[in-house]
Order: sequence, then structure tokens, then C-alpha cells
Amino acid sequence: MEHLAPRSYLGLLLIGGCIGLLPAGHAAEAPGTASRPIRIGLIHSLFGHVSESMIAALDAPFNRVMASQTGMRGELVKVGDGADLARQLAEDRVQLGMFTGYEFAWARQKYPDLKPLMVAVAGKQPNVRAFLIVPGKCKAQCLTDLKGLSLSEPQRQRPHARLFVDRLCQEQGKKPQQLFSRVYATPTPIKALDNVAEGLSGAALVDGISWEWYQKAKPESAANLRVALESPIFPGSVVAHYPGSLDKATLQRFHQGMLTAHDTPTGKQIMTFLNMTGFQDVPKDYEQTLAEIVKAYPPPDEAPAKK
Repeated sequence: MEHLAPRSYLGLLLIGGCIGLLPAGHAAEAPGTASRPIRIGLIHSLFGHVSESMIAALDAPFNRVMASQTGMRGELVKVGDGADLARQLAEDRVQLGMFTGYEFAWARQKYPDLKPLMVAVAGKQPNVRAFLIVPGKCKAQCLTDLKGLSLSEPQRQRPHARLFVDRLCQEQGKKPQQLFSRVYATPTPIKALDNVAEGLSGAALVDGISWEWYQKAKPESAANLRVALESPIFPGSVVAHYPGSLDKATLQRFHQGMLTAHDTPTGKQIMTFLNMTGFQDVPKDYEQTLAEIVKAYPPPDEAPAKK
């Protein structure tokens, strides 16, 4: 979650400090991997908070984890949007790529051969939601009921939550800054919810993980709040590949090794820095969730016109 992730090179120093905890014998590379590391594209909307220099600094600790888990070398590459990542996968400029679930669904419209390998999670559930939270006494039932109120949201908002509120506003022919009287950027989702509980803001936009955590951590405050609007289920972030770029054995080795990467000290630090907790197998209903999200949230060039 956002309030746990490092925000500066201090996070990288912590990661670097954990490298020495990994047994040296586990870092040996499999034969034939030295000539071509697996290039892994990180989509901008997921990792916009991570600069190019930080990605470069992550390379060494990430490689140590990947080598210890899979026996292969990797290289992290920050790319643009989902369309850019899909194109680079198709052209074999990167061999694996991490998308938001909805951008993967959009990319599949043009590149239907893209295949999900595993999902990246922040918590236990692979699918995610977003919520607009208001005071318990607020009677708002739709977005227009919130017009003129202030909105609090975390600085490092999860992309699906941002899409949720942007599309709601778009249906009204507005941007969030036009519909709400003021939009506050808070350091954490917890602070955004505290603002509503303390009467400092009329609503908060948070992801489902943060709302669930808040209800457990601050039950008294949460009891005075309620969900005004909730998003449909979004497919979770996904690591994908293009057929033919990597052979089946390599994909299997990466898949199996990275499923437990969060169990290593450095792996856990890296995932915290990248705002996630680990990888899981692709859910059985993932394809259905992709299809449903494309219907609910078509690509930007197909989105409904503003009223």
C-alpha cells in the first residue's frame, strides 16, 4: 500500500542492504542466460512514481532476486502506456511486460495474441475495486450529489481508481477539478479517509485494499463513513508475454520462481517499492473479467462522448 512504500533513494538503500542476506550460491545463472537478459517492461501508469534513475538502481537487486529464484538474468525497462508496451512486446524489444489489468484488456483489442503469465497483487485478491467514501450522514447516491464537495485522494493513486472517477466525471462533461470544489492530494489513502472522518473533506477516492485496511485499523472512524459509489471489478495487474518471444521452459521457470520472490528479503523490499506484495497464478475468471472491463471502460478513443 502507498503508506508503506519508500519515496526516495532511502528505499533503494534498504533494498541494497538486503542483497547481502541472499545466499551467494543461489545467484548462479543457468547456462546460456548471460547472452540475453529478459527485458521486463514496466508500464508508466503503474510505476509513474519510479524515475528512470530509480529503475536503473533497482536493476542490480532485482537481478539478484531473479537469478536466485529462476537462474536467469533480467533487465527492468520503464515504458509508456499499454499500447506502447504491447507494441514493444510484439516487436521483441521487451520479452515480458507488466500492465494494469484494464490497459492489458485494451491492448488485447489490437494485439489479441498477448498472453497473461501471472498477476501482480497488492494484498490477497487479484481483482480490485475503487470507492468514493463519504460521511455516514451524507445521502449522496450518484456523482452529481457530490458536486461542489471537496475530494481527498492519495498522491500515488492506483490507476484503476483514477480511471473510475475520471470516467464518472466525463459522463457529466467535467473533469474532477471542475466537478469537485477542490481536490486534495494526501500523502496516503489513510489520510484521505481521515479527512472525511474529521470533516475536512466531503469525499475520498480510495482503492478497495485501502478501504478494507482502514475498516480494520480504524473501526470507530470507519463506522462514521459509508460507500457512496463503487466501481465494477477491475482485473488485477498482469505480467504478459507475446508468443514466440520466450520458449515454454523459460516462461515456466520465470513463473514458478517469481511466485515466491516475495519470500526473499530483497524481493519483499522491491515489491513494496513497486507498490505490490507479490505474484499469483492467473485467476480462472481473468478472461471474463477482461471482457467485462472493456465493455464498462472502453479504450479512450472509444469512450462515450461527453454530455
